[in-house]
Amino acid sequence: MSNDTKSYYTSVSQLASDRDTYRRYRDLSIAGSVALYAISILDAYVDAHLRTFDLSPDLSVTAKPLFYKNNATFVTGVSLNFNFKNNRSQYNQLLKKDF
Repeated sequence: MSNDTKSYYTSVSQLASDRDTYRRYRDLSIAGSVALYAISILDAYVDAHLRTFDLSPDLSVTAKPLFYKNNATFVTGVSLNFNFKNNRSQYNQLLKKDF
């Protein structure tokens, strides 16, 4: 058996350094888990509010390319047009229904 395959601590400072490294990894794992849990709570909250979102064809987005000449240069871009319908009356009717 060769001696280079075994790992021995040669000083107390090396042991303390490794201990601090593993504590840092533990703390980062806990912080990451808490952040992931908070993101999942936020996602559930947003999903609950979008449950009554209207997905009818009256909601639309159209994208059109945009080309024009400005002085001596050509300008390109994308034009986005959003079309919404006012569905506040339908939403109020849904609230009044008995389920």
